[in-house]
Amino acid sequence: MDSSHRDHEIQKLQVVYDKHRELIRNETHGLRRRLKDLNFHVTEVQSTIDKVNKCKEERFKELENFLENCQAKILTQQKLKNNNLI
Repeated sequence: MDSSHRDHEIQKLQVVYDKHRELIRNETHGLRRRLKDLNFHVTEVQSTIDKVNKCKEERFKELENFLENCQAKILTQQKLKNNNLI
């Protein structure tokens, strides 16, 4: 060996392979756990979105009914005023 590699430690290929394989296994395990957590959060967010949309629809129906009632009252008042004028 030349002087540029004097301080390097030479390891057997199998040792290096085993280290990398173990590192990849650990990272894979961590990624799978993270994926499971993320899928849980996606489900949770989707559930929240569904609840918000349901509330939104209910409020919309309430407003629609309120406006229809207001319109009916206004039309009734207008008819009464028109009859009083005649």
